[in-house]
Amino acid sequence: MKIKKFAIVLFSSVLMLAIAPSAFAKSGFGDDLSTAQPIELGYSYQSTVDSSTDPELTTYKNLTGKTIVVRPTVTSPASLNYDLFYIHYRNNGEIPLLSAKDNGVGGTDFIEVTLLPGETIYFNVYGHKANQYSTTEEYLFKLNYSE
Repeated sequence: MKIKKFAIVLFSSVLMLAIAPSAFAKSGFGDDLSTAQPIELGYSYQSTVDSSTDPELTTYKNLTGKTIVVRPTVTSPASLNYDLFYIHYRNNGEIPLLSAKDNGVGGTDFIEVTLLPGETIYFNVYGHKANQYSTTEEYLFKLNYSE
């Protein structure tokens, strides 16, 4: 009996996680710098770009005490072309606004950025053109790094 209850609870939990929408796709989350979703090194998630005006902002602050190289990637859905834009708040006050090299429909865009201790970086995923969005097709974002 305990095994049956455990199996039901486990199945229900997996089902809820499988159909739960991403927090990043919800309106009001990650829509501007003040609501950008904090993420950790090594983190990955899947989400959608629901419209041409739907920002998908995430942020990471280097609190490691070390200089690190972050390597964010965005893999577009097979039929869409999403781009990766980033804002790097440097300790010296510079704030470069840059975008990763575009690798086209279904491709993976990536960058490498050196972050000193205390520096913050914001990432935004958006459609390459105004018609490049979907409420159902998800992109994959990963934040890889090295020291």
